[in-house]
Amino acid sequence: MTQITSFQVSKTMGFPVFSLACCSNGKSRVCVGGGGGATKAGVKNTFVLFQLDEDQGTLKLIAEKEFSKSDDGCMSLALHPHSKIIAAGVNCPEAIMKEGKNLNCRIYTLKSNQLHSYKMIKTVNSLDPFHHQKVIQFSPDGQWMLTGTTEGICCIWNWPDIQLAHSFQPGNEITDASFDSTSKHFVVITSRKCMILNTSTGIMEWMDENPNISGVLCEFRAARFTKEALFVVCNAKNRKAAFICKYVKSSKQKLEWIREKAKIVSYKPITAFASRYFFNPLFLYNEQS
Repeated sequence: MTQITSFQVSKTMGFPVFSLACCSNGKSRVCVGGGGGATKAGVKNTFVLFQLDEDQGTLKLIAEKEFSKSDDGCMSLALHPHSKIIAAGVNCPEAIMKEGKNLNCRIYTLKSNQLHSYKMIKTVNSLDPFHHQKVIQFSPDGQWMLTGTTEGICCIWNWPDIQLAHSFQPGNEITDASFDSTSKHFVVITSRKCMILNTSTGIMEWMDENPNISGVLCEFRAARFTKEALFVVCNAKNRKAAFICKYVKSSKQKLEWIREKAKIVSYKPITAFASRYFFNPLFLYNEQS
């Protein structure tokens, strides 16, 4: 059995953090995004790409993309597993958004540690600047891109054509979504529901609702697959605790998942969560970070 070691790296970013992403191909890269939006003078809207040195326990700056003061903060991030592509969810200025021209999904290539614009597409239909792209993920095989919005719309796109394959509306704001290790399934999270869907068909195969952990009423916040399990972040409704729950496949029913463990990891709500596929580390960001 492989021995898994753990370590902690902490870094003050200087801006409110709303998004995290990790590279899934073993390159130990992590991307952090956020900002003050168009209303907070002096707080930049940006995302920053780091190289994680696991031996030294440090984060080394690779590149940074800073957006204009009239743009929104960076609310979602994804790193492509097989190419130097970074996708970010950043709303355009309010005036452009109200015209229906909000190319909010901004995709960049990394060349010689410099970020270059690759493509911009629209994933948010609303004209209300409150709504934004909450989630973006690439599948491990690199053939799919997933987006989820505060409007409650989850979309699967073909990559690299970026053509819409499926659209799914669970009825509430999408707070997180991600693929499994095979790219054949993906999980979608709202505050009340944790759902697993088939990537090829877009059909839901399993769902858990309204989590209650040892008598504590919770809300789903985020989820990530490993090869053998699904890890889900749940925040207590009273905002006094956050849990990571481990779900495993049922040995009795093929499409059933069972909560095996739940562990408290913070006494403040977790606001962002990311992990490398299959291995440590897990990156958590809470309201105190």
